[in-house]
Amino acid sequence: MNKKPSDVLRHPIDKDVISPYFQPVVDIRSGQCHGAEVLARVMHPEQGLLLPADFILPETGEDALTLLTRTLMQQAGPCLPGIPAGQEFMLSFNITPVQLTAPWLPGTCDALRRMTGPGLTVVLELTEQRPLTGVTEDLRARLALLRRAGVRLALDDFGTGWSGLSLLLQTGADILKIPREFVAAMGKQPRADQIVDTILELANRLGMAVIAEGVEQRCQAERLVSRGVRLCQGAFYSMPLAPDAFADWLSGAHGEAIPPRRMPSGRTCSVRNAVMECARRHVLSLRETEVLAQLVRGLPLSELARQANRSTKTCSVQKRSAYRKIGVGNDVEFMHYLYSLMTVPSEKSGRHVIRMADNELRRIIIRPE
Repeated sequence: MNKKPSDVLRHPIDKDVISPYFQPVVDIRSGQCHGAEVLARVMHPEQGLLLPADFILPETGEDALTLLTRTLMQQAGPCLPGIPAGQEFMLSFNITPVQLTAPWLPGTCDALRRMTGPGLTVVLELTEQRPLTGVTEDLRARLALLRRAGVRLALDDFGTGWSGLSLLLQTGADILKIPREFVAAMGKQPRADQIVDTILELANRLGMAVIAEGVEQRCQAERLVSRGVRLCQGAFYSMPLAPDAFADWLSGAHGEAIPPRRMPSGRTCSVRNAVMECARRHVLSLRETEVLAQLVRGLPLSELARQANRSTKTCSVQKRSAYRKIGVGNDVEFMHYLYSLMTVPSEKSGRHVIRMADNELRRIIIRPE
């Protein structure tokens, strides 16, 4: 009988089961990596690598979630590349309201800071799935203790689920995270832009920092930076990465200016080569490959259609055709797959093919900025 994904968390969790993945938090204006959110991945014995949506279910108990969080915090320190002296770097972990009062939390945060250096700020992201039933004196004391130790509290997906104004009042959080639903709707629904503006005004009045989640397109980054947003995370800059891949990404992107209109220059060649490897593996046509190569640069379909002198509908059909061949359902799944290719060396026999195809594609789509 096959196990369900959730069955993994019904057994003792050890370091061979849970793996920390790092999604960079990028300063839009300077292009520097300001930190990362640590996300859990589980290696299922039969189904392979699982995402949180596959194993963190409504019925998942607090004991399993606590064990998950503690394991991530213990594993993240040894996996994290060295932080340059004098640079601030945040490391964020999702946490439930119950875990805020856990006796192990202050010591675990302190051990993580000692391991990684004085430049690290531990951020606890209070998730919206479960309510904070009440604020007791014990909780206030715990929060004060964590803040004195340099720990910061963020409200994840602010404005959705249980993460709202009452939670902000009860916890006095330091950071608001704009949910991906609002970011995705910007420019499409006027009310979404107004909601984002309201969140930013609220954060400004309360002296809070803001991080935008789910930034997947160049136009979204441009809208956010025009509103004064400094920090963001999402597929436009990087999908969640395994520790070794994150170290490579960090060494290539750290310190470089990354305007919202460009992919990080330290990764552009690798991303383009990954597209070509994808095209070779799945026998994509040149036009399908062209569409994907433009998409990873952040170009919307309308702009791609204009540059290629085709209709938006034609480009959309070519993108869907490519996705069917690859076996992905949307842009985020494609970017996740693409970054997985970047961590796997190409087959020796295919390198010459990739180089030739890349040169051909460059003549078509790579133009001077």
